[in-house]
Amino acid sequence: MKAIHAIPFAVLMLFSLAGCKVGYFHTQTTWNEDGSVERAILQPNARQGEGAFKEWDMYFRVKERNFEFRGDLRKLSPELNGEYFLAKSSSKSWKEIPDHYSKEASDSDATSTFARTATRTDYGLLIEYSWQEVLTEVVKLGDARAAIVVATEPGGNAAARIVGEALGDDYDTSKLETWVATEGREWLLELFDGVFELALEKDVSEEKVRESFARICRKHGLKVTLKTELEKEDSAEFIRFLTQLFTQTIRKANGEKVDAKTAETLAGVIGGLNEPRHERLKSRLEEAGENFKQAWPGGPEALEAKTNRLATRIFGVHGSIFDSPESFRFQMDVPGEIVETNGQIHSNGRVQWQFSGSDAWPSGFAMTVRSLDVQKSGVSLLAGAEFKPTRQNLVRIVEIIGDDEALRKVLQSCRDESSVVPLKTFLTELPMENASRKRVFELLRFLKSTLKLGE
Repeated sequence: MKAIHAIPFAVLMLFSLAGCKVGYFHTQTTWNEDGSVERAILQPNARQGEGAFKEWDMYFRVKERNFEFRGDLRKLSPELNGEYFLAKSSSKSWKEIPDHYSKEASDSDATSTFARTATRTDYGLLIEYSWQEVLTEVVKLGDARAAIVVATEPGGNAAARIVGEALGDDYDTSKLETWVATEGREWLLELFDGVFELALEKDVSEEKVRESFARICRKHGLKVTLKTELEKEDSAEFIRFLTQLFTQTIRKANGEKVDAKTAETLAGVIGGLNEPRHERLKSRLEEAGENFKQAWPGGPEALEAKTNRLATRIFGVHGSIFDSPESFRFQMDVPGEIVETNGQIHSNGRVQWQFSGSDAWPSGFAMTVRSLDVQKSGVSLLAGAEFKPTRQNLVRIVEIIGDDEALRKVLQSCRDESSVVPLKTFLTELPMENASRKRVFELLRFLKSTLKLGE
């Protein structure tokens, strides 16, 4: 996505991010029928450090495993000079699972963790298990837009000031600085709004993102397609656009427009060309960038702190909209049959999610799964021989019983006592037009029951 990254060059000159080695985070979880949870994790040592695993039942070092690894984490043994930690725990409930991930943003109190919640609901005839685990993120649309405004304020945006120093005293870049703070800012905000809206939809194709970005760029005069097969043409168009922009916004000291050769050379450097004629200006831009850092009030450290805070507000704790050096694979086993999930189902009771930190942008990445575990002793009491406990039928049972807690307790008693007496007693105590009574007979009809309870 080279062309996309090149467009908002003012922000990119401020928020240049270094590449990092990919870290692989594996998690295997088993949620048992009694509510207890077993979890095994495999993740880089550098993320948490050894002290983070003191609450786990067992932990030791192992070698790195990327996502080609398909084995069982729980069967791994300690390995010498391991760069990863493997840890295992058994907890009485999901609430007691030890923490194992926390990513803090630089120069900010913002933190990304895994937040989880779960429910186990007993309907007598079946038990519903619902689990949600979220990799959290901290980006808010209004706050991120405000950070972009701060980054492009006149006198504070890096791009125009660095360009001005690199060109020298014979040039005036004040109009370029004004452009960055006006149309350039508007452009950046439109791009940000577009990608933010698409990100909330989740599972949006890269093609749709490219089309959205290209449409906004064309609105501002940059006639790109952002199609992979036309990358060469888009790069040429980007340099044409920058050349025109610099011609219009950079003046010589005598008030004349910058000459076409200087404008084109500057555009080539910013556009990523590496021809010999670009080397001198490229070197001067790098020197001007370093001078910009040194001249910042408080020095480079203060600038870095401000930049990091703004970057967190825009790009989040994981530091990028488009890519992240941290990749996650969660595998989970749940009781019964999975009836709803946003993950990939591997079997009736196993689901898997694979994602990166950037997938959490802007509001978090949620993993959800819901399963239904048939209670055969309860079903056999009430259901007729023709009833089939298919996934669709199990979901319908939950819909019929709903949040009727009294009915749920009666059906639990029937199952536990292996008797329909609790249900008969329940019906005799209810008025004829009672909602619970109507649910009982709707349920019996759906179960094709042969019981005669006097509807």
